Amino acid sequence: MDFKVEHELIPLSEVIYDGIQEQGIEFEYILPDYYPDIFRMIKCEALPEVISYTVSDGKLSYELCVSVNILYCSENSKQVNTIKQKMNYTKTVESAKIQNQSEIVLIPKTDYVNCRVVNQKRVDIKGAVTTKIKVIGENKQEMICDVRGLNVQLQKRPVEYAVGKLSAYKTTEISEEIELSHSKPQVKSIIRSVASAGTPEIKVISNKLIVKGNIDVNILYSCEDSGIPSMETMKFTVPYSQILDISGVDEAYKCYVNIHVVSCDVTPSADSDGNMYRLKCEVNARISCNAMKSGYAELVTDIYSTRYPCDFNLSKVKISCMPSSFDESASEKYILECSDSKIDKVYDVWCSAGNTSIKTIPEEKCIMVSAMLHYAVMYREPDGMPVLMEKENAYEHKITVPEIDCGSYADAELSVSGCTYNLVSGEKITINPEIRISGKVYSSSEVKIVSDIQINHEEMKKSDGDYALRLYFGMSGESIWDIAKKYSTSVNAVMEENNLYDEKLSENSMLLIPIVK
Repeated sequence: MDFKVEHELIPLSEVIYDGIQEQGIEFEYILPDYYPDIFRMIKCEALPEVISYTVSDGKLSYELCVSVNILYCSENSKQVNTIKQKMNYTKTVESAKIQNQSEIVLIPKTDYVNCRVVNQKRVDIKGAVTTKIKVIGENKQEMICDVRGLNVQLQKRPVEYAVGKLSAYKTTEISEEIELSHSKPQVKSIIRSVASAGTPEIKVISNKLIVKGNIDVNILYSCEDSGIPSMETMKFTVPYSQILDISGVDEAYKCYVNIHVVSCDVTPSADSDGNMYRLKCEVNARISCNAMKSGYAELVTDIYSTRYPCDFNLSKVKISCMPSSFDESASEKYILECSDSKIDKVYDVWCSAGNTSIKTIPEEKCIMVSAMLHYAVMYREPDGMPVLMEKENAYEHKITVPEIDCGSYADAELSVSGCTYNLVSGEKITINPEIRISGKVYSSSEVKIVSDIQINHEEMKKSDGDYALRLYFGMSGESIWDIAKKYSTSVNAVMEENNLYDEKLSENSMLLIPIVK
């Protein structure tokens, strides 16, 4: 007697690796003779970025670049000088489950950095940075989707899941020549240059993804104002258009794209008149994409035969749903007070985010993103001396995600896209950062499915009588499946005999139960 069980491979997302790697920083820097001597240290910072990564079966390798920036003044000078050094490190993560199409999340941050001035020409730097690493892979599981023969009746549940996952990334360099307005003072040196990318425009064509957008660049440079050392800011936008090769991608895929600025180097140069009004901006950006599309299947959740005894086992499985993406903007207000000195002029104000963490709150259908916001004000005291004032403040923001459940987890990146300020008095300044929070929420639906079936086709079910119909009083809300299973008949037979259109009873009623042989 023919009996056939059909299976289907359903992909299930799983977190392959979720951990942190630390990298120590330790080096000695001796200033060249043409650099002014160090007299007063203003700031030392270490900024880590992941330049690139490669994935092969069982191994993730990534290159970490740490930029160390030192701001100082020399003796009897009110001019800010800069020292910039970059150090590259190669790190690896090994796991047998890491595959070429695994989704990679790499978030570096500074743990601490200390700068000790040994003498006027030498500094010792010690610190540490850590990289948060998450690798999301795919595990395919065989599930029963159909059973034929032996008068088998099936209850099925349709499920939607993420399938055909593709990933790719590229690192690109974007250059732009900028000319300052002659109403601004000439550039002596670049003190600070940062860049941020907004939400890009994307277009999918066969096997390729076109990504367009703008990168906003903010610089702070040293100059002279009427012969007095000073600083000026400048903002400009660098457009980009890139093609990302993703084999197999088409319009059926949903693409999740992230643009991450790895570095932003701005170099001044002289114009035709010998004046320092030209800037060459070189932005190194990493464009990453995770693409996936929806798959559909009907999985067997209950089974019986109208003629033969049937045993089966149920298993709980979590079906990976399509991720929900979010990209929100928020504003914040922080009042920074200066108690040690007076603010004569504000040169620049900026804000950066660190120690970002994400908490899912299923009962409120939201996630909570927490971070520490680092505020900085570069200003001039009445005597002309430059001062950098810094403060930190905790920040929280809720994002509503209707699809979230108890098994959901999220990845989010919090960045500051801009910052405005208002000088209230000589001791107080109000800072208003523009915050962008973007990321994905991964959810799953838990389903009880039939995982194993045993039907004894050599033994017929025992009947308690020789009849074609039975009477049954059904209660409102009762499932036709449960009734049909109880009397070893079919759902279709019960519904046709009683002119029913819904598989649940809408009211108490007497039913005719046809017996299927």
